[in-house]
Amino acid sequence: MRVFDRIAPFYDGMMQDIDYDGWIDYLVEVMKKKGFKGRKILDLACGTGNSSIPLKKYGYDVVGIDISLSMLREAGKKGVSLVYGDARVLPFKDSSFDGVISIFDSLNYIMDDGELLQVFRSVRRVLKEGGIFLFDMNTPFGLRMIALQGDEIREGEDFFSVWRHSYDEETKEITLHLVVFERNGRGWIRYDEVHREKGRTKAEVFELLEHAGFSSLSAYANFTFRRPDGRTKRILYVAS
Repeated sequence: MRVFDRIAPFYDGMMQDIDYDGWIDYLVEVMKKKGFKGRKILDLACGTGNSSIPLKKYGYDVVGIDISLSMLREAGKKGVSLVYGDARVLPFKDSSFDGVISIFDSLNYIMDDGELLQVFRSVRRVLKEGGIFLFDMNTPFGLRMIALQGDEIREGEDFFSVWRHSYDEETKEITLHLVVFERNGRGWIRYDEVHREKGRTKAEVFELLEHAGFSSLSAYANFTFRRPDGRTKRILYVAS
């Protein structure tokens, strides 16, 4: 079973404090700054579709793709156009999209550099000439700060969840032990998942993007137009 499969029905409840509309507002502002004129966008690792919906409100033709069928089932309830697939081998023809986005550190889940390079090459292949790729990633500093926050508890009407983080300084990886309790009559059903993310520096990400064939690269401290520095927690990358 893949990560997110068990928690898909509770995911939106756990993420209710995330401003997806504001996130997409920012990406659209970046795209305008870069002179983006396209209309067809691939939402890579779209999850339950919360990033696809505001893109559609802007008038873009959006297709969401994810490797978790459970998350896609939740997204399907929202009227999002969806495809099941692996980001490393995208199931689309060459030059299918004007733009590709991926938000909320989805690509941090790619632990192996070789596999992340596969993702970048796959994205490059499905982008039209002059197309744009926007994605964010947590930095090693950002993952370290998440771990230092300690345990978290998030609750909804029918569930509560416990989040426990640990960070490995040597590998720059964070491990999240997630326990979700679903109300079941007078009792509870417990689900356990382990999530892992790898932090990478801007230089490391740029090197992989260049190997994948991207030539124009930018990086911003997320939600700003400032250059990232050593204390930047999350970086937005723009590649074309």
